[in-house]
Amino acid sequence: MMILNSIAKITTCSIATLLITGGLSLPTQANSRARFALTCVGTETGDTINFQARWGSNDTWESYSVRPGRWAMFTHDYDYPGENRSPQFQIRYDDDLSSDVHIVITDLDSYAAENRYCEGEGATYTFHSRGLELYVVEE
Repeated sequence: MMILNSIAKITTCSIATLLITGGLSLPTQANSRARFALTCVGTETGDTINFQARWGSNDTWESYSVRPGRWAMFTHDYDYPGENRSPQFQIRYDDDLSSDVHIVITDLDSYAAENRYCEGEGATYTFHSRGLELYVVEE
């Protein structure tokens, strides 16, 4: 009986040590209630930007546009709260602002979210331009 009590104390201490030292991470309350993956795309170019987006390489490309000062919001519903798994979110756009066409595909991160609030819970990205080049930056 004394041996079992000692093992129980060691196990409890070991788990407490892992939690305190960061050796074991538990989901945060917000993540455990997350209902979907959230990615938001905006523009700092001063112009409306047209692009396409999809969730995962097997999904079809859908066309979108985003106006200056606004967010295009993309969500992928989880099968259960706190799932925290989603297909890779991708955007496709012409990064050449001249009359030439140069299509690029960019993988964007998504954050587990409980609410549809871009600045507070979503992975946020903005289009920027430099000369005749259009590019995306994570905020």
